[in-house]
Amino acid sequence: MTIEALHPFAGDHAVQSVAFVLEWASPLDTAALKAVRQLAPRFQASFPVVQEQRQITVKVEATAGGRSPKHKAAATPATELGGIQFIHNSGHAPGTFTRMIQVQRKNCLVALNEYSRWDTVWPRVQGWLEALLPIVLSGRALSAITLQYQDVFYWREDVSRLDLREVFRAGSSYLPPNCLDQKSAWHSHHGFIEDIDGEWPGHLLNNVNVNVGDLNGQRQIGTMLTHKVTFGSPVWTQERATDALSSVMPMLHRINKSTLQDVFSDAVREKIGLTVQQEG
Repeated sequence: MTIEALHPFAGDHAVQSVAFVLEWASPLDTAALKAVRQLAPRFQASFPVVQEQRQITVKVEATAGGRSPKHKAAATPATELGGIQFIHNSGHAPGTFTRMIQVQRKNCLVALNEYSRWDTVWPRVQGWLEALLPIVLSGRALSAITLQYQDVFYWREDVSRLDLREVFRAGSSYLPPNCLDQKSAWHSHHGFIEDIDGEWPGHLLNNVNVNVGDLNGQRQIGTMLTHKVTFGSPVWTQERATDALSSVMPMLHRINKSTLQDVFSDAVREKIGLTVQQEG
């Protein structure tokens, strides 16, 4: 095998998508979601499309003994505002997007299907999230922060020439040794929880998913790494939440990098510029 036949998703890096998630304990009410909807002019340049998500609620009246009265009309489902999406469509295929903000009653997601470097992407995402904080954290506390990366490599050569020992690091803490000798498709999932101390104590959930398989007749190697901090104490006030964003999300990015450095071989890391000094 030659490592030249392994092609990162974006040429100089392998990031296919990245997601940033904030969670709070008590759900937003309809008034708060309508207030989020009013941010459309502020997001217009980056997210020209706004969509409302509806949710269905059904009220069921219980009777004595748990029996329903005879001849009573069936409950009619009611729809109410369940979320707001701000979208920038990709133009490549219907229903696809390059970036999206989705605010639902108990969480907010920023999803990007375009990526350059952390130092470029994160300041923009941070600005979008901070614009939402005065609304979503009004009378609510921030409870968790999540960062998720998906990386993909394409193998453009005969599959028989793919040597996984040249792709993955021997002795990786996150992969079972037998996977390196597999010739067909396989998937590895490794999840663990760590306690964290310092300014933002709580616990950190890390999920490391590695997948080798075929799509449309082409061998692909992919990773999906998810890192979630759940705070030991709720983070009240917009100022504290802003500080948490500024501290925790970059920490999760560093953890993501160090995990990938443990998963991939030196040759693959060099191909995508994944070094200790590089912050991309």
